[in-house]
Amino acid sequence: MFLLDIAFGLFVAVIASLVCGFEPSIWLIIAGVAGAILPDWDMALYLLLGGKLDQFAHRHRDISHYPMITIPIAIVAVSHFCGQEYATVVAIAMLCHYFGDSFSIGWGIQWLGPIVPLYFAYRAVGADVPRFFAWTQKEQDHVASLFGDPQWATQKKRWEYDAILLIVVLAITVFWYVRTV
Repeated sequence: MFLLDIAFGLFVAVIASLVCGFEPSIWLIIAGVAGAILPDWDMALYLLLGGKLDQFAHRHRDISHYPMITIPIAIVAVSHFCGQEYATVVAIAMLCHYFGDSFSIGWGIQWLGPIVPLYFAYRAVGADVPRFFAWTQKEQDHVASLFGDPQWATQKKRWEYDAILLIVVLAITVFWYVRTV
């Protein structure tokens, strides 16, 4: 979902500028993209510590995927160093990232973590399966061992949709930026 996260960040920057009247700038765009990919810093750590991009890659969702902790910290830090406009964009982009990890094919995140150690997810697949999940790491691992795709990260088709969406959002962002600056 890395490409989709970048698209979220670009989209947030454009919408924040249009709706909130934030000054269009390359820095606003960078803030949106940074906020959208920031929660996945733990993926880099996961891979450095020997994790693999297989059906168990959801295990990387640790403290950087606790919105009740990360969003307030980001707001305070970015407000202090960059200003409220950038903090707003970063926070909304992070929220979009978390929603992306919680809906569709995502394994969910600990929306109430670390207080409630359950991963919350909504999956709009199949008519006979529950759509809303609140599950433990152990339950996720069990489902991943049965139905997870060990090759998900290398499947071209999976990335094509995200790439197309990113290209469209990037084109809109460039058009917006050229017209407003």
